[in-house]
Amino acid sequence: MSPDDTKAVRNAEIIRLIDDERMTMTAVAKWFRISKQRVQQIYKKAKKINPLYKSSFEDFILDFSNCRECFF
Repeated sequence: MSPDDTKAVRNAEIIRLIDDERMTMTAVAKWFRISKQRVQQIYKKAKKINPLYKSSFEDFILDFSNCRECFF
C-alpha cells in the first residue's frame, strides 16, 4: 500500500467516524494525532468532491480512484 493509499484510507475513516459514529472533529483529531483544522480540511474536501457522499468506505474509494489528485 502506497503512502497515498494509506492517506485515502485514513481520510475515509475520518469521514466515517464523523458521519456514522457522530464523533466530534476534536475527538477525531486526537485519535489520529492531527490538528482539528486538518480534520476539517479533509472533511470539507471529501464533501466538496461528492456532496451526496453517504460515508460508505466503498463510495469513498470509488471517488478516490476517479479523482485521485483531488485528495492530495
